Amino acid sequence: MKIKKALHNIREWLNEKLLRVYSPERAALAGVLVTAAIACILFYVPNRIGVADDGSCRQIMQEAGLAYFEKDAAVPQGAYFVLRYQRTPAAPEGFSVQRLLLYGAMELDDLFTKDGTFDIRFYSAICLALYLPAVFLAIREMCRRVEDPAEALALTGVSVLILSDVGYLSYFQSLYPEAVWIILIVYVLSLCFSLQREDEVSSQADLILLIAAGAALCFSERHMAVCGLALAVFGLRQAAMPGDRRLRILSGFLAGAMIAASLMGLNLSSDRFTQESKLAAMTTGVLMESVNPEKTLAEFGIPARYETLTDTSPYAVFPYIESNSPELEEFYRQYDTPTLLGYYLRHPRSLVMLLELGTRSAFRIRRDYVGNYEAS
Repeated sequence: MKIKKALHNIREWLNEKLLRVYSPERAALAGVLVTAAIACILFYVPNRIGVADDGSCRQIMQEAGLAYFEKDAAVPQGAYFVLRYQRTPAAPEGFSVQRLLLYGAMELDDLFTKDGTFDIRFYSAICLALYLPAVFLAIREMCRRVEDPAEALALTGVSVLILSDVGYLSYFQSLYPEAVWIILIVYVLSLCFSLQREDEVSSQADLILLIAAGAALCFSERHMAVCGLALAVFGLRQAAMPGDRRLRILSGFLAGAMIAASLMGLNLSSDRFTQESKLAAMTTGVLMESVNPEKTLAEFGIPARYETLTDTSPYAVFPYIESNSPELEEFYRQYDTPTLLGYYLRHPRSLVMLLELGTRSAFRIRRDYVGNYEAS
């Protein structure tokens, strides 16, 4: 009881001190400043933090026109994150929001350095500039849902701990698409929360921003197009609620725009189902969950000698076999995405095991087999 009373007294004292200066906007601004300070220390003060390439960024680099310098290409993949890249002719395939940001970062690099290379810190600066307004929106919306300044202060602290987590921010200084996903998801969730308030003027602006953020999320990568369908359902729900007629019409437009963005994203966005992904889908998916790998391979028409690939990862520092090895040509010819989908539909037990594995890994934001520091 004494502890409870002491906490109550502290809360009342904080409420009294903060009542004159507190507002959700000021709390959000404080959270943004702390997040910005943490990010700047991580990105620009040695030893800098990033995420090393586990081999899955190769296609992104080719499409954007980037390549490793010889000294970086000579070390095992994932050993350290690379700060500078050399420029090569770009070979874009499909549309990608991330590629647009990379092109913008390259132009910014050329404006300041003119050295013909690419420093990834310009990309992390653009990501951070886009992320901080999303952080502001997220913290502001959470603080608006409480009345006491002390509660808002606690919410701001928890929000900063989550939104400025090193595991999230480190992706800004890498070529993985996760950086774009994190930014856009925070925008989308914050705007969805904001639309639950009864403020017609703000709601109209929030709906327009939500359409833009949702469309960008659909075009960030092909498999992210499914997010547009979820937002379409949200838009239909908002359109069916009683209220301002203009908001209901705009909500209906949100639903239609998200359906269109999903369909366009499926057809126009870049496909990241690379050779590494294809190999991992079989070796750490189908074969790893199989009771009899040899029999499973026979179902795909794959020779039994490939059974040795079971539970091997192409993303390991020293992979069992390189994903582009000529020895795997016969292996790759026997399956594709529809074939894998058909297998899981015929074997629901394997599908359940795969979903269980995915659920256990859902809260792991750090990649295996990769470093987070630059080369010393």
